[in-house]
Amino acid sequence: MNITIERFLLPLFFIMSIIYAFNSCAQPVQLQRVFHHRTQSVPHVERGSLSLYFSHKPIIEKVEPTETNAHRVQYSFFFPEVTIKSPECDSMITRINNEMGNTYSVKIEYSLQPDPGVRIVFHYDPQSCALQYEHIDTSTVEAGCIFRIYNREFLQQLQENSNPPLLRTLLHTERPTVIIDPGHGGIDTGTIGVNGTIEKNICLSISQYLADILGEKGCTVFLTRNRDVTLPLDERTSYTNSCYADCFISIHANAALNRNAQGIETFCLPNNKFKECFSTLSFPEKAVAIQKTSLRSQYSHALAQSIQHSLCATIAQAYNPPVDRKVKNELFQVLLGSQIPAILVEVGFLSHNIEADMLNSEQYQKTIAHGIATGIMSVFSSLVI
Repeated sequence: MNITIERFLLPLFFIMSIIYAFNSCAQPVQLQRVFHHRTQSVPHVERGSLSLYFSHKPIIEKVEPTETNAHRVQYSFFFPEVTIKSPECDSMITRINNEMGNTYSVKIEYSLQPDPGVRIVFHYDPQSCALQYEHIDTSTVEAGCIFRIYNREFLQQLQENSNPPLLRTLLHTERPTVIIDPGHGGIDTGTIGVNGTIEKNICLSISQYLADILGEKGCTVFLTRNRDVTLPLDERTSYTNSCYADCFISIHANAALNRNAQGIETFCLPNNKFKECFSTLSFPEKAVAIQKTSLRSQYSHALAQSIQHSLCATIAQAYNPPVDRKVKNELFQVLLGSQIPAILVEVGFLSHNIEADMLNSEQYQKTIAHGIATGIMSVFSSLVI
């Protein structure tokens, strides 16, 4: 048997490994999705970010910066042999290229000369902006990366303020401000439940009840959408970042191939999925950025835990106790692009017969809204803001 392995199977395994490696290398890389999360006027740690997702890991080449007019610099990043075949991705790129910015601009283009590939060009004032590039560990077949455009002026202000407020970094009022994001909308229906219930409608209804309850509790509330309209993910975060808000709550309903799956789960952004590859931040600026990002992650997790606990407890008072699927970490775009504490809550499974019927009930939707509101207010009352 050992002789057979040595003479036949091992060489065969070696040959198959070479063929597999060759096919993997020969497979073209495709840019599948791209999101541009921006911040309008309101100072945040980041002025914006550009996240890209590829069919598998691309090669990246950085071109040394060049100075342009108006005291700006240009950084160019080239992804050789990367193609764009999805019409959806093309439309994303077109929308991003048409956006106008005062402090920085970004252009994404597919070129054939001198070499085929995708080029990303940043223009910005180095006095007010800094650029950082990171790999994203997506834990899937696809590969991700993110470019962060840091607010250098704001980071320098934070360096000078040794005791910034815990949650609200900018605005001091007696009214906490909450952004509610009803998931999906318009042509994006979300999940269609087993009883024909449409997720986008459930999300909007619960969000409107939640907004009314929070308003009665003394909060200022904004909704990313208040009607059935198509709204891209990065437009939701750009709107969120333009408000002086304390937290962001995205409402969704779940689905699974397993029709027995049920329960409630809440998500916040993982902070261990990013690997820095390039940065123009100084060491003191980077320390402040890490501190504020860590603080935002801490508050997001506290918010997620409070809402998950409160929502399950509130439902259990009037209905059978729901399955508590706990707080989890996930790279949702609305969380990645939000510059404030942000969570996403899945209020139940539309693929489960009983939960789908309950989620279609007005009284159950109001119960969910009360549970989420109680969780939010519990966090506000426990923090010095």
